[in-house]
Amino acid sequence: MNYRMLTTRLGVAAALLVCGSIAVAEAPRPTLDELVQDLRGGDEIKRSLARQFIPRYGIGTMAQLIPLLKEENASISWAANKVILDIANDVSVPGREADRATVAKQLLDALAATDVQSEQFTLLRILPIVIPEGADLSAIDALLYQDHTRERARRALQESGTSEARAALRTALPKVDAIFACALMDALDKTGDAKAIPLIANKLVQGTPAEQAAAARALAPTGDPAYREPFLALARTIDINHRFAVEDATLRLADAMAVNGGAWDASMALFRTLLEQSDNPVIQGGALAGLGRRGDASVMDTILSTWRSDTTGLLEAPAMAAIESLNDPAVPERLMTAFPEQSPAIQERLLGIMARTQDPRYLPLFEGAESLSPALRIDALSQYHVPQSIPLLEALATTDDAGHAMKAAEAIRTMGTAFRDQGNPQGTGRAYLALYRIARDDVGRAEALEGIKAYPVAEAYDELKSALGENGLLELSPQVLTGMARVLAEAQRGEEANLLKTALLTRATDTGTVQQLIQMGPVSGSAEDFARQLGFINEWHIALPFPLKDAPTDGRPVMLDGTIDLTASFGEGDKKVAWTPTKGAGAMALVNFPLQDQVRAFAYATIHVAEGQDATLRIGSDDGVRAWVNGVQVHENITDRGTALDNDLVPVKLQGGDNTILLEIIQHGGGWNFCARLTTPEGAPLAFEQK
Repeated sequence: MNYRMLTTRLGVAAALLVCGSIAVAEAPRPTLDELVQDLRGGDEIKRSLARQFIPRYGIGTMAQLIPLLKEENASISWAANKVILDIANDVSVPGREADRATVAKQLLDALAATDVQSEQFTLLRILPIVIPEGADLSAIDALLYQDHTRERARRALQESGTSEARAALRTALPKVDAIFACALMDALDKTGDAKAIPLIANKLVQGTPAEQAAAARALAPTGDPAYREPFLALARTIDINHRFAVEDATLRLADAMAVNGGAWDASMALFRTLLEQSDNPVIQGGALAGLGRRGDASVMDTILSTWRSDTTGLLEAPAMAAIESLNDPAVPERLMTAFPEQSPAIQERLLGIMARTQDPRYLPLFEGAESLSPALRIDALSQYHVPQSIPLLEALATTDDAGHAMKAAEAIRTMGTAFRDQGNPQGTGRAYLALYRIARDDVGRAEALEGIKAYPVAEAYDELKSALGENGLLELSPQVLTGMARVLAEAQRGEEANLLKTALLTRATDTGTVQQLIQMGPVSGSAEDFARQLGFINEWHIALPFPLKDAPTDGRPVMLDGTIDLTASFGEGDKKVAWTPTKGAGAMALVNFPLQDQVRAFAYATIHVAEGQDATLRIGSDDGVRAWVNGVQVHENITDRGTALDNDLVPVKLQGGDNTILLEIIQHGGGWNFCARLTTPEGAPLAFEQK
C-alpha cells in the first residue's frame, strides 16, 4: 500500500471514528517529499496528517519547512509554523543541545534573509525556545531598530535571556527613542542584567519623564539604598503623569532594601517618608502595607499615627491590614500600651484585630472596653475564641436589651462550636456551661446540659450543685454525672468525684457509662470490690482445655442432665482435666486462659439472690461463647472477636436462692479470656452473693 492509499484510508478512518474504532492496516512510511507536498496541498485531511508525520523526520525537515512560512495561503504557513514549533520544542530538552543549536542557526539565518513581516513575526515567536548561549543574534539585533519589528525583537531577546540577548538589549538602550527605551529597560529588568544598571541609572537622571519613571521601576529590585534620595527627589519634581509610577517604584525599592538585608532601618525610614511625602492614598496604603509586611513592633506608632490623622477614611483598611501583618512577639504589648490613646472608633477596630489573633494577652483590653457599645464588643468577642472571654459574653447576654442578649448567646454558641472543631473540650464545656447559666427556659437548659454531658468541665459541678442542690445534681443523667466525675478526678477533686461515682454505681444502666466508671477506677477499696459493685461475677471454677474439633454443643463433658459435679475430672493421664477455682481480675473481673488454639474451656459459678427475678447476663468473650443458666441453655454466639464489656446481652430468669451459670468459651486463636456480669433488665447492677 503506497502513501496515497494510506492517506485515503486514514481520511475514511477519520470520518468513521465517530461510529467506533476501526483497524488500519500497516503501510510503508511516507516520504518527506510526499508529506511536504500534502502540507502545501489543498486537502485538509492530508495536511493534518502531514503535520503529525513530519516532526518524526526531525531537524532534517527544516530546510523544506522554513520557506513555507512565506506562503500567502494562511493554512499552509500556519501548518508549517506548527510543525516547526513542534520540532523546536522537541530539541529544547536536555541532551539535544547540538540539534537545538542547528535549528536555532537555521531559524536565525532565515530571519536574516527575509523581509516578509509575517515570516519575521513567526520566527521571532519560535526562536526563544531554541536560542542557546553563544548564538549569533545579529539577525534579531537588527530588527530592534525597525519600527514594525522592534517590539517583537525585544520580546524574543527578553524571553531567550542569554548573555548575547542581554547584550543586544543593553547596546540598543542609548540608541533608541524614549518610548522604546522604556520597553528596553523593562526587558533588562526582567532578565536581571546587572551590566545594564549604569545605563539605566543614567536615564534616571538625564532621561525624559517617561524614561525616568521606567528607570526607577527597573532599578527598584536592586534594593540599593543609594537610590533612596534620587527616587524621593524625583517623586517630588516629576510631572503628575509619572509621579505615581516613581512613587510605586520607591515602594518596591524600600521592600527590596528590607528583603536584601543590611538596610532594614533605611527601608523603614523610606516607607515612613513616603507616607509623609505622597498625597496619593494608594501609595500611602502601600507604605503602610510595607511597614506591616517588613516591620516589627517599632512601626506600630507610625501606623496608628497615620490612621488617626487620616481624614478621608481611605487609610483605615490598609492600617488595619498592616497591624494584622506584623509578625513580632512584642506587638501585643506595644498595641495594648497604645490602645487607650486611640479614638473610640479606632479602638473598636483594634478590638476586632485583637480578637482575630486569638491571643489571650489582649483579654484585659476586652474587660476594660465597657465604654464601647455592647454590639461592637459582642462582634469582637464572637471572633475572640479564648475560653477566658466567655464570662464577658455571658455578662452581655444577661443585659436587659433582648437583642444584645440574644446576639451574645449566639456568640457563645459560635465560640463553643469553634472550640469543639479545634479539639478543645475544656473551652467547649465552658461555653455550654455559660449557655446553661443564661438559659431563660427549660429548652435552653436542656440544650446546654446535652453540651455539658458531651464536654464536661469541673466548673459545671459547682454551678449545677448551686443551682439544683446536691440531690438535684445527683438526679442528672448518668452521662452528665460520669463526665463531671472524670474531669473532677483530673482536677484533683477526688472527694467530689467519688460522690458522683458512688451515685452512679446504682444508676449506671448503659455500657458506655459503666466503661467510663471502670476507666476512672474504684471509689474506694480494691478493683475486685469495684467489679462486684458493677455486677461482675468474679468467682469461678474453670475446666480446660477441651478439643474444639467435633466438640458437642450441649455442655458435655462437664454437664450431664443439666448438672455439674465440681469433684469430677475428665480425660486420662497427662490430659486429665479437673475443676480449678479462679478469681476474675481487675474492675472487669477478667478471666484469662493460657494461650492455645482450637480449644474450649468451661467456667462455672453459683450466685445467690433473695428472690426470683428477671435479669440480664452480660458476657464479654474472646472468642465465641455458649451459656447455660440452671442447666438450661440460654445463649450461643460462635464468633471470632476480642473481649469487650457487654459483648452479648442475654435475658435470663433467676430463681430465689442459688442459681448456676455455665459458660463455654470457644478459642480459635490469639487471646483467650472472658468476663460476665448480671444486671436488672434495665441495666442497673444486680445485687447477688457468690458461694
